[in-house]
Amino acid sequence: MVRPFVYSQEEPPAASFLRYDLVASNGNEKIAAPVVKTVSPEWLVSVCEQHTLLHDSPIPGSELASSIVESLKKDDAESMLFNLLGFDGIELIQEILSARASIQAFTTRQLTRAAAVASATTPPRSPSIKAKKASSVSISSELDQYVSKHQRKEARRNLRRQGDAAADDEQNWLEAAGYDMDVVQALRESNIDRKANTSTSLLKEQFGNMEYDTSMIMSGLPAGAVKTVEKGYEKVFIPAKVQKALAQDELVPISRMDPFTYSVFEGITHFNRLQSKLFEAAYTSNQNLLVCAPTGAGKTNVAMMTILREVKAQRNPTNGRVDAGTMKIIYVAPMKALAQEVVTRFSKRLRSLHIKVAELTGDMQMTKAQIDETHVIVTTPEKWDVITRKTHEQALLTQVKLLIIDEVHLLADERGPVIETIVARTLRRVESTQTMIRIVGLSATLPNYKDVAEFLRVSFPPHEPSGGGLFYFDASYRPVPLEQTFVGITDKGRTKQMAAMNLLAYEYAIDNITRGHQVMIFVHSRKETALTIRAVLDLAAKHGTIDMFAPADAPTNESTANTLDMLLTKSRNADVKEFAPSGCGIHHAGMLRSDRNLTEQLFENGQIKLLCCTATLAWGVNLPAHAVLIKGTQIYNAEKGCMVPLSMLDVMQIFGRAGRPQYDTSGEATIVTTHDQLDHYLRALANQAPIESALIKTLPDHLNAEIVSGTVANLPEALAWLSYTYLFVRMMKNPMAYGMSYDERANDPMLVNKRTELLKQAIQTLEDARMIKFDHRRGDFAVTNLGRVASHYYITHGTIETFNEMLNQHMEDEDVLHVICSSAEFEQVQVREDETVELERVKKSCKLPIKGENASSGKANILLQAYISNTSSRLTNFTLISDTNYVAQNGSRVTRALFDICLKKGWPVAAEKVLNVAKSIDHRMWWTQSPLRRFLHVLPFDAVARLEERYDIDTLFTLSVDEIGVAVHSPRVAEKPLTQGILKVSVDVRCDFEWNDLYHGSVEAWWMWVEDNHAMYHAEHVLIHKAQRLDVIQCTFHVPVFQRTTPDYTLRLLSDRWVGVDSCHPVDIPLVSEDTPPEPVYYTPLLRLHPLPVSALHQPAFEDLYSFQFFNPIQTQLFHTMYHTDGNVLVGAPTGSGKTIVAELAMLRLWNVQERHNIVVYVAPLKALARERVKDWTRKFERTMGKRVVELTGDTTVEARVLKQASIIVTTPEKWDLVTRTIHATSFVHMVRLVLLDEVHLLGEDRGPV
Repeated sequence: MVRPFVYSQEEPPAASFLRYDLVASNGNEKIAAPVVKTVSPEWLVSVCEQHTLLHDSPIPGSELASSIVESLKKDDAESMLFNLLGFDGIELIQEILSARASIQAFTTRQLTRAAAVASATTPPRSPSIKAKKASSVSISSELDQYVSKHQRKEARRNLRRQGDAAADDEQNWLEAAGYDMDVVQALRESNIDRKANTSTSLLKEQFGNMEYDTSMIMSGLPAGAVKTVEKGYEKVFIPAKVQKALAQDELVPISRMDPFTYSVFEGITHFNRLQSKLFEAAYTSNQNLLVCAPTGAGKTNVAMMTILREVKAQRNPTNGRVDAGTMKIIYVAPMKALAQEVVTRFSKRLRSLHIKVAELTGDMQMTKAQIDETHVIVTTPEKWDVITRKTHEQALLTQVKLLIIDEVHLLADERGPVIETIVARTLRRVESTQTMIRIVGLSATLPNYKDVAEFLRVSFPPHEPSGGGLFYFDASYRPVPLEQTFVGITDKGRTKQMAAMNLLAYEYAIDNITRGHQVMIFVHSRKETALTIRAVLDLAAKHGTIDMFAPADAPTNESTANTLDMLLTKSRNADVKEFAPSGCGIHHAGMLRSDRNLTEQLFENGQIKLLCCTATLAWGVNLPAHAVLIKGTQIYNAEKGCMVPLSMLDVMQIFGRAGRPQYDTSGEATIVTTHDQLDHYLRALANQAPIESALIKTLPDHLNAEIVSGTVANLPEALAWLSYTYLFVRMMKNPMAYGMSYDERANDPMLVNKRTELLKQAIQTLEDARMIKFDHRRGDFAVTNLGRVASHYYITHGTIETFNEMLNQHMEDEDVLHVICSSAEFEQVQVREDETVELERVKKSCKLPIKGENASSGKANILLQAYISNTSSRLTNFTLISDTNYVAQNGSRVTRALFDICLKKGWPVAAEKVLNVAKSIDHRMWWTQSPLRRFLHVLPFDAVARLEERYDIDTLFTLSVDEIGVAVHSPRVAEKPLTQGILKVSVDVRCDFEWNDLYHGSVEAWWMWVEDNHAMYHAEHVLIHKAQRLDVIQCTFHVPVFQRTTPDYTLRLLSDRWVGVDSCHPVDIPLVSEDTPPEPVYYTPLLRLHPLPVSALHQPAFEDLYSFQFFNPIQTQLFHTMYHTDGNVLVGAPTGSGKTIVAELAMLRLWNVQERHNIVVYVAPLKALARERVKDWTRKFERTMGKRVVELTGDTTVEARVLKQASIIVTTPEKWDLVTRTIHATSFVHMVRLVLLDEVHLLGEDRGPV
């Protein structure tokens, strides 16, 4: 077991002794099963008595034996035994597990009889310390106590001697079970240390006469932590970590970097301690990195070093510039707010190098042209997951050189599976394309950092000078020492708790302001920011300290010479104007950008001493604050539909705002929560529990994404994909946490059976939702339209199942909304008792009837309609406001997915209704309203309202452009029957509006389809670019014609963005007449020819290949075309008609006339067929003619060198598509002279696009 490169003044906190802290070795050694033996009930009771005696346990041995028997009958027996016996009982657990079969068969009567025998032969046991304390009267002489004491000591000595003798057996058993003995030993040592540290003398020496709590020390908190109990609350104070002295020559100077990078580090002469330790690994090597360090330790500059290394590698030495087409760096930030901050900071620093940084999130979209000219793309995990899923984005992926994942410890979060999948996808792409993509993970301190490093493929062998790519730094590496305080309110009742929190916030603020510091208070709703400031000011007025909050004098420097009054005249926020004169301010996402900027400016200038804000400020803007306080830890989660505890990630991010390096030399951070949550945050701070994978919950959706993208084509490939995930790493280390027993782990070292079980469950889920088709005999996957839609629109399989049940082609408008709001995305939008009155009021203004109003779908429906109608701004309930934003953000995506499904099903009526809803959500206006509402920012509302009253939508189309200013289409439709069953339709589309870049951008999208009363026969997406605005765009397509008495086809055009400008035109279908061409003959007549002999090949080597003497009739008719010409050929013939021989004739033609080495590519639809062809042609061509045959499928990986030497490459469509996309493929693709496509009729199937 190799050691990582760890920098720490002390080891990371030891993990609690739970089942998940025993980590399995990742070596290749074979794991042996324990020896099975048989024991008696008397033996079990005896060893339990010895265990309780040795460890002063109050539990009688007979009761412990009964508990063990019951535990062995459970699936998680190993975990329960650890909980019963502890880590000191590991050797006893070994014995019990080896005799599991016999022990779990013991009955209560047998154990009772064994206990009676034991009590008759064993001296009476002295009462334990706990028992003595519990009894009211204890009578014993000093002699009895002395004898009892020495009996216990002698018993312990004997048991220890036995334990020493069994130590080797125990170690062998642990190693056989796959446990890492280094970790086991470390856990034992830390357990001994903990026991020593809990002695009364040491506690008194540490804390003096202050109150102390042994559980606090046992929790793994840093030394020096102090707990005090006050009236109404408990407080735990954790002092700042003392920084060790560091000589100046240990810091790496900026001059070690290349000169072109100096401008990026302007104002810095030396890197800090952390950055200096990482300099060699980050800037001079290309290895993957994992950096675990506290917030504010300087990880961002480490990321910048890795970026500059790529810039150095791709930089043109002539002009110093980097071609964006050859280098893309992806920075994955956990939140949109942090992504915005990274873009702002990196853009400023990299501007001198002409490196363009851009944001690509759900809020900020980029065109293909913008992506092409961008070097650094800052995105979120979900957005990058969506991009890498799509096959048409492969060109972008080939340019990626560096992937930086910030806050990689989010693996344990609900969003962790997304990080797992994008890392696994990146690693598999590196292996399949043999192109290097460097992965850099940035993380807070976490206990099982080795597991995360293994997942990221970070190497940490001890023989490398830099110590590998794994770096762990403790809190002493934080540039600004940080004191942390955790407060738990003991008062009961919401009102008393809020009053206590407000009082603590006031005391905290006044204490720091008195010492000349600024304070930030973080709350969890926009409304609470103003309420908290008012509460603090009221308490200040009550205590006569209101003057302490008064703002400082206005700065006198030229850049900030404006007085406070002049600055406030710019604000449009009443709260900002009210609080600023008192030296206070608020900040949240609901404020205008100008007001937020003003508040930030006043706080930075020192004119605001107390700022109350939401968590968005912690992620977005770096403001000076000596002290921060988190008031309350219950935050509303719209996805779950309930209040949840504030995540430790958010807590540490907020704490990181205290004492920032640019502004302070120290910092203070306090969190105020309820008493029942205090232990939760203390445990989280100690990082005791290793982070586990959450992938199993979302495995079906992520597996579907891989199948749709073509990276997983069958069950073996799915097994391989799962081995690249963090889930696999943790299942190998901690199998019991994932429902595996000891026997399963021992008998399946690589977890093939467990992975297969998980995948089959996911496959069954996807099959039930009709998202994939699975060939149970061959193990192959096939994609369906539903699966493709779910992957592209990030829709869960639960939503697809809902669509399958509720969707039909004759839905009304209210039905469409009901289907959308019934999707799994809105299941967590629960109706609460305090919302019913306001929901009922909002419901009265809804345009469409509400279905299922008492369920989650009903609430989502009401909020979605309120959002479209622009009445959601009148909501006052915070949870309703939050739910409305959540429903609106997800509603558009779900609706677009539903529209795509209706298109693929060919349902014109449903597709039109769903598209109307999608546009209404996007633009917050109903499809029946005037399109002029899009221009309310430039047109008076009254004028638009009067037009709506006077004209309906159809009448508006007849008005001039000056009157309505809207886009319309006037297509000229011409039709001509090609045959009795096919109609050719030609459509001329012309822009009949003035193009304005402000409203139309660079392109306008339209949907055009042909329908009748029953179905949709053709649909296409029409893009009109600005350059085409004066041109007539011609669209030609074909639709089927059926025998009918009346022409009832309709051509419909719908804008993808604009509401109310759709149009429809009847298509006049001429009745079938004598002029209509007759139905053509679709097959080639078989000529009456004499069969050609094999000797017609005129090559003895070729003739020897075949055992027959004559070609069959089809081969005879095609012989001249295949063997004597080079034109493209399509051969359609029944199975068994000799098509393979026809293909071989084309191959022989190539080899007969070739002058240099050429390659034949045979594309088979299935791997089984490819393997059959490889076997046949290896025997026929390779062994007799020396033509090398190479198989290139998902099951095989072949080097480019081997492909160049091959004469025949046998592959599958997906594999050949993937190979030919890469840059390296050009070296051998130009050698291909013949491509054979077998079963080409699959063009009409799901795999046809490939």
